[in-house]
Amino acid sequence: MSIQSVAYHLYTLSTTGVGNADLDTYIGGLLVPTADPGAVSVLSGTHTGNIDLTLLVLDGPPDADIRQWEDVVEFWLDAPDREIGTSSMVGECVEAVLPHPGGYTLRACANNRDAGYAIDNTTDPVEQHLLALWPATRHEPRVLKTTSEFCDVFQSSPMASFATGPGASAGPGDDDPAALAATTWLKEMERLSETQGE
Repeated sequence: MSIQSVAYHLYTLSTTGVGNADLDTYIGGLLVPTADPGAVSVLSGTHTGNIDLTLLVLDGPPDADIRQWEDVVEFWLDAPDREIGTSSMVGECVEAVLPHPGGYTLRACANNRDAGYAIDNTTDPVEQHLLALWPATRHEPRVLKTTSEFCDVFQSSPMASFATGPGASAGPGDDDPAALAATTWLKEMERLSETQGE
């Protein structure tokens, strides 16, 4: 287990460099696709700080028993190179080496994201993530388990209707604090993307 830093509820796993998250698409409230087939972003309950992360490279699918995890999603990545690692706007990251280039399934698992969300910012990890990869042919994303309350904030494409701009809805009401928090996050990420593009 290693320390992984997160910023704005986000860090990225990539085989090709940092990918730009698609802020209109959320998979199982845990993963955010990017325009790069070799990268995917992961949502943490912790806003900014550290989480515990285990990054594993396997020969084949892991144990099918996922009862120990609150949220589990599988996603296909294309790895043109053997190097893979995480990235964040701040702090610590984790690296690994794949056995060969090609397609891989990523199983992303998370525990205690609700605790991380409640604390908001912390350098002492309260949530745990596992990212396991193994060789596989291309497949659609698979949502295996979503039991945390944090998943309800970022379920499949929930923020698209809250996006600002032409044709957008008025957004969530004041009586929906979780949706308002997610909308705030979305606006922060859009601002940061614009800043990085300048």
